[in-house]
Amino acid sequence: MSGFIDEYSHAQTITENFVFLTRNIDVTNSLLAELYQHRVLNDDEMESLSCMENRRSEQTEHLLFILVRKTKEQYNRFLDALDTTRQSYIREHISSNQQSHCTLDDQ
Repeated sequence: MSGFIDEYSHAQTITENFVFLTRNIDVTNSLLAELYQHRVLNDDEMESLSCMENRRSEQTEHLLFILVRKTKEQYNRFLDALDTTRQSYIREHISSNQQSHCTLDDQ
């Protein structure tokens, strides 16, 4: 059971940072291209996100709902894509929140 929880702990991170992520992620074509190239997004997911290009907030929310269902490895590729597309401050923010939650949970 512990392995399952570890494999999908990123879903909790996304949920706990949902408002921050929807307000700050810039879902550009370069971010989507990175995610597609590194097999985080499949053809259908890429197409559905591309169709929302003019509705950025919906597009970002949809991306987050997709990421919740991905593996930990794919989530880590998403974090790397944030770095590649000059959005590393987002990674730093959610990583620091995740660490502070771990500290609180350990008490």
